[in-house]
Amino acid sequence: MIAISPQKKMIATMRSSFSFSGINDWVQGLLTGKGGLVKLDKPFAVKKVDKWDGKDAPALEEEDYGNLDDL
Repeated sequence: MIAISPQKKMIATMRSSFSFSGINDWVQGLLTGKGGLVKLDKPFAVKKVDKWDGKDAPALEEEDYGNLDDL
């Protein structure tokens, strides 16, 4: 996940776990100035794309790990 400040020309990248607590800690760090902001080297643009129809990716298959009691 990233956070971009176009006015300040800064970007922050989340490098922790993608969970409620990981996101919450990252946002709190940004709000208190501990988020690891980096200057943007060049302007960025957000492109608009069509909504994904779900047809271009195959369905994920779950792996069977067998009996985990043996671990």
